[in-house]
Parts: sequence; structure tokens; C-alpha cells
Amino acid sequence: MSLYQIIYGKSCHILVELEYRSYWAVKSCNTDLEETGLNRILQIQELKEMLLDTYNSSDISKQKTKLVHDPNILRKKFKKGDKVLRHQPQFKLKKGKFKTSRDGPYIVTKVYHFGMIEIKEEATGKIFQCNGHLLEEPILTS
Repeated sequence: MSLYQIIYGKSCHILVELEYRSYWAVKSCNTDLEETGLNRILQIQELKEMLLDTYNSSDISKQKTKLVHDPNILRKKFKKGDKVLRHQPQFKLKKGKFKTSRDGPYIVTKVYHFGMIEIKEEATGKIFQCNGHLLEEPILTS
């Protein structure tokens, strides 16, 4: 089995002249093919171990980053009767300098434990459900 076949898992078709020249070079260097093949297999095994170590250290790094990042996430907690604004994810061109991508106000009618919130539009009384991440409490200025 050639070194190319050991590394890439398929045989390499080369010209006969080149094959004999490479065989002559190996013979002239007095290299033992079995020992060289064993050495190459050990190098490949070492490379696989290094790759596994890299995956493990990457996973540890991601876990540490998550531990630092997660406490800084602000959890939104709504109660029945809260007034909220809903974020519009669609991009719309609006006239005016300070037009926002939020609409409302809405009144929270029901809060589900998995993040879904049922809201009611104040003006029309229309009830619908949306994700709690799209809602925010309005800033009240006096």
C-alpha cells in the first residue's frame, strides 16, 4: 500500500517511469518501507488526536462564553393587563423623522409559559398571539 493510498484512501495512478524513479530513490536512500508506513500511520493518528483536542477545547470555549453571556440577557416578564408595543419585523418606509417600527399599544390578555403571549388591540379589540420577544413595554414620559 502506498503512502498516498494510506493518507487519501484511494490509489494514485502515476506514470511508470516516475514510479520506477521513485522506487530507485527509495532504494538508494536505503529506506525501509514498512517502517516508513508505520511512522506515517502514527503521524495520522497523532493528527486525529490533535483534531479531537481542538474540538474539545472549542466546546469548552463555547460553554465559557455562554456562561458569561447568558446572565446579561434581559428576560421580559409580562402580566395580564400590561400595555405593550409590538415590533414590526417587516421593513417599511415611513414618512417622518421619528417613525418607529413598533405599533400599538396592545393589552396583554394571556401569558403562556413557553413565551407566547396573547394580546388585544386597544382600538379594535382584535385578539391575536405573538412571540414575547417581539413585545416591549412602552416608555411612559410625563
